[in-house]
Amino acid sequence: MELEAMQRQSEQEDEEEILPIKKFDTKMMAEGFSLIEEALAIFENQDPNDERFSKVATSVRDSFQCYRIIYNEKKRKTTQTSLGQFFKKRDDPRENIKSVVENLLENVEAMPSNICVSSPLPSSLYDPSDVDGPL
Repeated sequence: MELEAMQRQSEQEDEEEILPIKKFDTKMMAEGFSLIEEALAIFENQDPNDERFSKVATSVRDSFQCYRIIYNEKKRKTTQTSLGQFFKKRDDPRENIKSVVENLLENVEAMPSNICVSSPLPSSLYDPSDVDGPL
C-alpha cells in the first residue's frame, strides 16, 4: 500500500515538473495579432451590415488590448536592450588618445628616413594663383 502511494505521489510530481512555463514571445504575439486581423477581414468581406462589423471589430480589438500593451512593452524593452549593443563602454577617453598617439609615433619611427613627410602637393592638385597670401 505504501509503495503504491509513493508511486502515485512520484507520478504526480513528475506530471507537475513536465508542465512548461508559459511566457509571451513577441514573434508569436505578432503572429496572433496578424491572425486576428485576418479573421476580422474575412468577416468584414462577408458582412453586409457595416455598422455591425464595426462594433464587432472594435470589441475584438478592445478585448485584445491587454495583450497589445504587453506586446508593446516587450518590444520596447527588446529595442532598448539591442541599442546598447552598438555602444562600447570607454573607461577613460585619454587612454584611447594615448594609444592613437603611440601608434602614430611608432608609424613615423618606422618610416624610411628619406621620405619627406611635409612634401608639397603636386601642382596638378592646386592652382598657386588662387592663393591670396599668408594665412
